[in-house]
Amino acid sequence: DLESENPDDCLLSIFARLDHNDLDQLSTVSRKMMRLSDISRTKCKLFEASKLLVSQKNHETNFSVDYGSRWFTLNTTVSTIFKMTSIELGSSLRLESPSIYPDTLPISVENINLVSPLLTRFNFDIMTFSSIRMDDNFFEFFKHITSTRTVRMIEFIHCNFDENLSRNDRERYAIKSL
Repeated sequence: DLESENPDDCLLSIFARLDHNDLDQLSTVSRKMMRLSDISRTKCKLFEASKLLVSQKNHETNFSVDYGSRWFTLNTTVSTIFKMTSIELGSSLRLESPSIYPDTLPISVENINLVSPLLTRFNFDIMTFSSIRMDDNFFEFFKHITSTRTVRMIEFIHCNFDENLSRNDRERYAIKSL
């Protein structure tokens, strides 16, 4: 393990040029490499993905990523990632009250915790949220996945605000997200 004999600052400089997959492999070498890999994750290269789609249908939440002209979807009901060839999207863009789209549900904290580590590996050009009820958990998730990257376009399709959000919160989030 000759690499771990190098000073930490030298290794951190090298690790910052790697991607998450490289850091995953290095983290298995030793405890020192695991510690340095964890530190480097916030600075490492992100994979360029053209689109993130977060959608709900029939009480299932799907997180889909268009990466390299292929769709990969994490279905949180069965906790499996599978490839997709096409995505059906609605055509209208609206932020409405819950009564307009009654079938929308908030994204559960468990699903957010499941998918967040995966999504932090990508830089997205477009983010689309479809049939999502936006509550405090959603906005924490949204801040987490947008805080360190520049997104060219964000779409909300058949989404609405949770009825428990105050009017001030609704207006503040609508202004920031549109």
